[in-house]
Amino acid sequence: MVIAIIIGCFFIVLVIAMNQASQNKEKINEATNEIKTWMEDNEFKVTSDLTFYNGSLGYTIYIDESSKRMILLNTLNKMKNVLEFENIIGMEIIEDGISTNGIGRAVVGGALFGGVGAIVGSNTGKKMVSNINAVIYTNCISNPQIGIILNRTKIKTDSIIYRNTMDFARKLDATVRAIISQNENRE
Repeated sequence: MVIAIIIGCFFIVLVIAMNQASQNKEKINEATNEIKTWMEDNEFKVTSDLTFYNGSLGYTIYIDESSKRMILLNTLNKMKNVLEFENIIGMEIIEDGISTNGIGRAVVGGALFGGVGAIVGSNTGKKMVSNINAVIYTNCISNPQIGIILNRTKIKTDSIIYRNTMDFARKLDATVRAIISQNENRE
């Protein structure tokens, strides 16, 4: 009897998860089609993109190097931010309220305190993280920061989910650094 209840509960959870995944796929397809129409109407030519999905979170970043614009698209709620390269002034990656800027603790420790700091920095890392966000800063007073929620559940820092999340965050950070470098070279 207990086994039947456990199997029944497992089946219900499986059906709910499959339904949620199907709904997310529909939302992603709908958002993608809408953004493609917007890009055609606004002469936005994608030269590169970054995509990230983590359960109930999904983002695609589109870059148009010729028109110097970036689109940040939350594909699950269809929220889009269009940024002109010239308005982007910075970015940081925040884990559980602490800015990591996409670099490892050992690198930070080494930069601050030399080789000993690198050893200490590598050993002080958390085993679990609950929140990972990326924040892009702009020079627009009406919208000075754009937050990108990358994780909002407890995950192990040695898990594939964490590695994939941080991989996306580092690629986004590198993209923003390249944009800022181009902005500085134009001045």
